Amino acid sequence: MKEQVLEFLGKEENKGFLKENGFQTEVEKIVEKPAEITVEAVEGFIGENQGLRDKLYNNHISKYLKKQLGVEEVTPEMLGEKITFAKNIDTFKGKAIETALKLALKGAKHPELILGQVDKSKINFGDEGLTGIDEQVTGLKEKYPELFGEKKPTTPGTPPALPKGTKQKKSKEEINAMPMTERLAYKKANPDWYK
Repeated sequence: MKEQVLEFLGKEENKGFLKENGFQTEVEKIVEKPAEITVEAVEGFIGENQGLRDKLYNNHISKYLKKQLGVEEVTPEMLGEKITFAKNIDTFKGKAIETALKLALKGAKHPELILGQVDKSKINFGDEGLTGIDEQVTGLKEKYPELFGEKKPTTPGTPPALPKGTKQKKSKEEINAMPMTERLAYKKANPDWYK
């Protein structure tokens, strides 16, 4: 049967019949142009193929980890151990810095407030131990001497303090310029003036 159909289609006299009945009598050649390879086309192709995207991502991650860990093969077990170890080291470093800061601020008034002023990014944990804490504490002592039990240095031209029992009303600007601990003490001693 197949051979008879092919024979019928191959004869010239039957082409008219085929055309009249809406059949195609000539084979069209469809020539596909080779696709233009552009960055956008490749990114689009990768974006549409989740499996390929995952494979490329995993290959890149694997190469990066091999280089960073210095091993020939990266296994899931190794990743679990290394990541857990790294988290433990980071936790240990954080606790060591926190403990060292608390010891350095021991004796200060309101150490929990001062602790918030410390720039922990400037504290390093390395072979020499913790570095940067002394600089941080020294800076805080200069900035907030009253919180460390030190008197704020008086500037030349500042009048001497009034004798006890003598009260002098301060301006709003003077009150606002006071350190917080002095401001609170002033308010407590002069509740009617502090408005």
